[in-house]
Amino acid sequence: QYLYEIGHRVCVTQPRVAAAVSLAARVATERGEEPGNTVGYAASMTSARNSETGIVFMTEGVLLREMFASPLLMQYTCIVLDEVHERTQMTDVLMGLLKKIAKKRKNLKLVISSATMDAEFLRDFFNLSDKKEQDRKSTSVIMSMQGRTHPIDVFYVEEPVPDYVQATVETVIKIHENEPFGDILAFLTSQEEILSALEILQQYSEENNETNKHRRYFASGVQAANMSVLPMYGTLPHYKQIKVFQMADSNVRKVY
Repeated sequence: QYLYEIGHRVCVTQPRVAAAVSLAARVATERGEEPGNTVGYAASMTSARNSETGIVFMTEGVLLREMFASPLLMQYTCIVLDEVHERTQMTDVLMGLLKKIAKKRKNLKLVISSATMDAEFLRDFFNLSDKKEQDRKSTSVIMSMQGRTHPIDVFYVEEPVPDYVQATVETVIKIHENEPFGDILAFLTSQEEILSALEILQQYSEENNETNKHRRYFASGVQAANMSVLPMYGTLPHYKQIKVFQMADSNVRKVY
């Protein structure tokens, strides 16, 4: 938003559709508007922007396609590549092409954002100074921002589990029935595993939510809460992915 306020037309890339759409919605809300006006997004099969949009969140693939129509990306004066530490093939291709564009467009600003990437490597890669000038002047700099961390408790299973998907489901249910209110995020390694866990947890949640009509507390003494189970994986349609960012009712624990 600061870049836009000083006159830049900004493009921000995200590796996933859900991130692009949700960030656009968040920034638009901060500006008191709906996505598609000053702030917009463009992703696979969906977009909300117009000719006046000055901040566009998009997936990396969309930006790459825009290069076919506008090889120098003249429609933007600042391009932000976010989450580059994921280092997909698309990310690397974009960084290589943007470096070439930056050599031709001296006024183009590039911001490469990452929490864990080797900052010195990126600085040296995007340094466009001649070799004779490198000791005196660099066209790229490192800017660091301190983040706020949250306390984390780590627990391990005492013995190996024969079926980690089933063990994940059992752990989610155990947390739900024994721990104070808060959402649960469970990581699995594939869409197939996610759907398997989803099926079991949805069956549990239906029974749990029905039983909660007649009880106030679990056997552990924790206040009984309903459960909403939401899947999240790369090929899930964006309108379903976005549900994980929506607020649930006060007595509902989200599991995703």
